[in-house]
Amino acid sequence: MARLPEPGKQATFNHAHVVYSPFGAKPGAPYVLTADPWSFLTAWINQKLAAKPRGKNRIRLERALYYANLAESFYDAARRSSLPAEGTLAYYGILNLVKCFLSIHGVDLEAQIEHHGLTLPLGKKQQIQVAPPSTTALNIFHEFARLLGKPVTVKETVTVKGICGHLPEIHEMAFTLGHLTGSKRGFLPLDIRFLLTDNDSHLFTEVCYERKQVTRVNIAKFYVGRRKTYFKPKYERDGVVVHRSARRKSCTWANFPRIYANICNDFAAFDIGSLLTPNGYKYYCDLRSPRLHHLSYSYLIMFYIGTAARYRPSEMNELLDTDMRPLISEALAVIPGQVLYHLVSLCTSSTCVVPHSTIAS
Repeated sequence: MARLPEPGKQATFNHAHVVYSPFGAKPGAPYVLTADPWSFLTAWINQKLAAKPRGKNRIRLERALYYANLAESFYDAARRSSLPAEGTLAYYGILNLVKCFLSIHGVDLEAQIEHHGLTLPLGKKQQIQVAPPSTTALNIFHEFARLLGKPVTVKETVTVKGICGHLPEIHEMAFTLGHLTGSKRGFLPLDIRFLLTDNDSHLFTEVCYERKQVTRVNIAKFYVGRRKTYFKPKYERDGVVVHRSARRKSCTWANFPRIYANICNDFAAFDIGSLLTPNGYKYYCDLRSPRLHHLSYSYLIMFYIGTAARYRPSEMNELLDTDMRPLISEALAVIPGQVLYHLVSLCTSSTCVVPHSTIAS
């Protein structure tokens, strides 16, 4: 019988447990508990402005504050509305929140013609055409996708059902209703662990999933590509399937934050999506080989709902009379709140979570 690897111990930094964060948070940083992420975001921007930055940096922060306030207004209006108006207002809320995110991360808006980078192709239903980057205009969706680490490289068309297959919020419903191809689910729930050797000299990671997932998802698609290069073959421990990182990173307390950040950056290539729950963020590996970040797919579905509501009334009415309606309703109910918490976390390099039993939208 093969000998199991040494288990390692929970990594800590400054006496706090180290957990995975896709938001740029520091190792061991406490969660930011907020039922009002808008207030946290605007306070964070105002603190940056109070430091009296100059030139473009100040202009970008002032734009970010403007777009954050505009986004909040659209979010509030969407909550007071119903379809079809709710879809349009919710999309404009997300659009302006994305502009806030772009401004904070150095994209100069107002400097050239701007366009969504997305269209609904004529003569086709439940599809979105994604434009490639442009040299003559600023493509909002392309800039968003680029900053998330999975840029748009070519013109392509995506379907609404295809988008639903890459959204952890509605994937299970889409699968249960038979809207997705394949006989197994595409999301593998993962437990991501940061561990230290007994003498605290090396940091490494493990990704774990419950054995029952073998019958629910196509496990063979997990251990491929970059994930296969990065992790060792699986083994079982206490009924859990474990993949350990192939390399251990030498670390000291002085360089620990940099080593931790590098590992989190490595994980950005593994198609891991996140879902905010009352118990914090849950992580899932998308086994359907997504071309985009899961937040880009959130943007796409909201663009479709908002744009179809304005320009495709016949298509929207037809859609709401089919078994696609639950997906549209669920997307409107859940995705704006998920995008809000995720983008506020990315803007502030914090892990923002809800302090109550329900997720604010």
